[in-house]
Amino acid sequence: MPNSDKQRDWSQYASLEEMSVWSQEKKIRTFREWMAYPKSKMPEDFFFNPQLMPGFKEMGGWGGFLGTGRRRYGEEWASLEETIEYIKHLNATQLKENPITTMAAWVRYCQDPESEVPKRYPMRINLHYGKEYTKKGPFQKLMDIETLWNFEVCREYVRGKRFKGTKEFVLWASTDQRPSQCPRNPEAAYRDRGWINMRDFLGLDAACPEKLDRLVKMVKKDRKMHNLVTSLIGSKIDVTKLVDDFGVLCKDKSEFNDIFSAIGPIETRTLIHDLMSRVAD
Repeated sequence: MPNSDKQRDWSQYASLEEMSVWSQEKKIRTFREWMAYPKSKMPEDFFFNPQLMPGFKEMGGWGGFLGTGRRRYGEEWASLEETIEYIKHLNATQLKENPITTMAAWVRYCQDPESEVPKRYPMRINLHYGKEYTKKGPFQKLMDIETLWNFEVCREYVRGKRFKGTKEFVLWASTDQRPSQCPRNPEAAYRDRGWINMRDFLGLDAACPEKLDRLVKMVKKDRKMHNLVTSLIGSKIDVTKLVDDFGVLCKDKSEFNDIFSAIGPIETRTLIHDLMSRVAD
């Protein structure tokens, strides 16, 4: 057995590239995690210490091997500002049709062997720059990208997609097809900015326009009902109580019953929400 790594027959071991891909699939992120990983659970042809293998430095050291950075030994990292300017330059030149707009997109771009990202630019920007990134970020802000659409614009956009249910939206939202201005979790993003529920956001069980028009006319003709609605604009509404109050106040009981008949609680809530918007206008 050779007593020097330079004399070792490396052909008997897996390549650095194979080991690197495996380690990233296992989400091993640090030298310590690699050394602590049970060798019995690694492929048999893996060398225990890749740092001793030829080409390790050229790969970018542990950062390149584990996919957490792309820096070469002895090379200085780019500053956060330089890294962001580099990404903006890519978006303006090579990536006009599919620009990098999220941190995940930047990581995928760095991992693409054809991208040839200079090794002075870190792949995981948030981890590399730490507190500086936390203070100046997030990624969309650094890239001068509008963070989110307002609620009404986003809801209109999503309704235009005609999703059949929440599950279909969630699957779509986890792909690159979702614009960065549309949040993956709209309920959390718009909780105090007009949010009602997911079915309303997706345009499911929307109130019948004809019933809405009839209800608006009824409220505007009846002073007591109109005063009740206007007094609640801008406040949290108890839909069930409001509908009950309408039933007591309205003069045309048959019209009231016809409007609210054969509709469920979701459509009723949407109907009341749209009523408030129409009366406020």
